[in-house]
Amino acid sequence: MKPSEALRLYREQVRRIVAAHHARNACVFGSVLSCDEEEGRDPDLLIGPTPEATMMGIGAIRYALRKLLNLDVDVQTPRALPARLRVQVPSEAMPL
Repeated sequence: MKPSEALRLYREQVRRIVAAHHARNACVFGSVLSCDEEEGRDPDLLIGPTPEATMMGIGAIRYALRKLLNLDVDVQTPRALPARLRVQVPSEAMPL
């Protein structure tokens, strides 16, 4: 299954997992948005952490999403992105 299909199928569960760990605004970026998406590729998610969010919580999001989607999921916050991508990725990311 392509990552975009898995994310579409489990959209509400993904949103609940993100919210349960004090984050919001889950967006996809990277290969999921491009025409060269392949089955088995890892989806990239950008999340907006709330003030209550922790690194452990972000790790828990990643773990829960990997288990739900059966895919290696990359979860990033805007501040965790490399400096050269901090403007580009949030502007191109699409809400889940």
